Amino acid sequence: MRAADLIAVARLLAEATGDRATQEIRLRRAASTAYYALFHCLSENCADLLAGRMKDKRHNAEWLRVYRSLNHSKARNRCRSQASFDQTPQPIRRFANLFVELQRLRHEADYNPSASFEQDKVMQNIDDCEARIRAFNAVPAAARR
Repeated sequence: MRAADLIAVARLLAEATGDRATQEIRLRRAASTAYYALFHCLSENCADLLAGRMKDKRHNAEWLRVYRSLNHSKARNRCRSQASFDQTPQPIRRFANLFVELQRLRHEADYNPSASFEQDKVMQNIDDCEARIRAFNAVPAAARR
């Protein structure tokens, strides 16, 4: 899964119209999908840095093993700690902060039936997600590692 594709799907969901109940479901799925764009960006980064970048990633067992090994809770905890390190480049700190926040919102979207989501806020999160992924990927590999 590519982060850019997940962001595109999140936008489609958030921009779609319909009755109130359907719109609420779409906004929840958009919020959740935005988080998964960050998660898959991080998974791909880990696999590329540890197993090596390759053309045919989906058919390389070693690359897939690393890609699939990222744990949501451990990633969140590591992002929390990276977000406060002054030595960590700002794009990585900003990515880490958003990762923690969007994971919290994903849990709200997926598990809290009383939570509500506003289209403007969800769209802003999607825009932030896209910008932070772009900035994260622009950081040299040594810093991302």
